[in-house]
Amino acid sequence: MLIGNGYIKKGLKYLHPDSESKIPGVQVCLNCKDDVKRVYSHGGDVLNDSHAHDAFDCYRLLECGGDWKKALRWSDAINKHNTEVWKREQLPIIEIDTSGFVVNKEKADIQAVEPFPGLMAEMIESILTTAHKPQPELTTLAVLIGMAAAIPGHYMLPGDGRLNLYGTGISGT
Repeated sequence: MLIGNGYIKKGLKYLHPDSESKIPGVQVCLNCKDDVKRVYSHGGDVLNDSHAHDAFDCYRLLECGGDWKKALRWSDAINKHNTEVWKREQLPIIEIDTSGFVVNKEKADIQAVEPFPGLMAEMIESILTTAHKPQPELTTLAVLIGMAAAIPGHYMLPGDGRLNLYGTGISGT
């Protein structure tokens, strides 16, 4: 990436193509804790921002002028794959059985409301097994609201008030 952008290798460092001092100021860091090679610059170039840069970041800064959107569009197939991997890592693992669902506590620390056995559990199970992205907490909330809406004439609060249930769900997109 560096050589392709006009940098010149001088020993273990690289010289920026427009360097006035002719002192190489870009160094490749090979022993990073996460085993990713990074570049650090103390010269007068775009890489000199007090941060070490991996290969993608060098591409973004040198080839795309720092434009994140342009850099992320370099390969739609790889971008889609990486997005799917990230989504899978963020979602809790859901196990569904006949009594409702259980959140795998090793993957996420979510305290879920257990559905009532019977119709409610069956509705939730049916929705989750056909959902593109199972979200048990939001599904439970939706089923509770739906059940409350289906029984307004059967139950009344003191003073003839009707049963209304409103819910708010916050979830990752």
